[in-house]
Amino acid sequence: MRITGLDVVGERLPMADAFPVSYESRADTEHVFVRLRTDEGSVGYGEGTALPWFTGEVTEGMVAVVERYLAPRVVGETLDDATAASMAFLDQFPHATGAKAAVDLALLDLRGKRAGVPVRELLGPTVTDEVSVTRVLPAVAPDTAAARAREAAADGFRSFKVKADGDPEGDADRINAVLEAIPETVRLRVDANTGWRRFGTALDALERVDRPEKLEYVEQPVTTANAEEMRRLWERTGVPVYADESVN
Repeated sequence: MRITGLDVVGERLPMADAFPVSYESRADTEHVFVRLRTDEGSVGYGEGTALPWFTGEVTEGMVAVVERYLAPRVVGETLDDATAASMAFLDQFPHATGAKAAVDLALLDLRGKRAGVPVRELLGPTVTDEVSVTRVLPAVAPDTAAARAREAAADGFRSFKVKADGDPEGDADRINAVLEAIPETVRLRVDANTGWRRFGTALDALERVDRPEKLEYVEQPVTTANAEEMRRLWERTGVPVYADESVN
């Protein structure tokens, strides 16, 4: 099987509602879609997604990377050689994760079709038939966040994460409202996305939370430059602190 052509399309897909976080308020998501064609008539499809503040990618950039750098590496190659070339590309161009994911998934789709099995079977045996899903609540007004949490709980969600936007008082009000809205047996995750910036602001926010023992953890409360302050915050408040942007 040899790759004879690659088609790529970029799209921004609108969200049902704006999703504010500490970085910005998003109203759409960034995507790139890839179609690989072969000399045997098989077609493989792949999709890549990016969050600009994490990967630095946007839709137009992902399309450009696929067209300029990845397409010349895979078109005209056998499936095995194209896969090897795609794998090597990430080492040469380490931040193009969304663009590379789209091509990798299309190559996996072709492998599955060549083997006559779903891609999931290529990736190993089935471990579970169920995956827990966390309902993520954006940094909206406290009453809005609480209403969405109640609705999600009624739909069966038992895991929740609320976003913070960097305002300690407003964030604590949102956290407290959601804690009141979700079942008593459920704990809440908080994701600040670096929005509290420094230890003092993060401490101020957490000290305003009425029931900090109901927090499962707080994620990336400070900037990556202040990562050493996360342990200090954990020790001071007793609320587990997880890193996210600090390990990207």
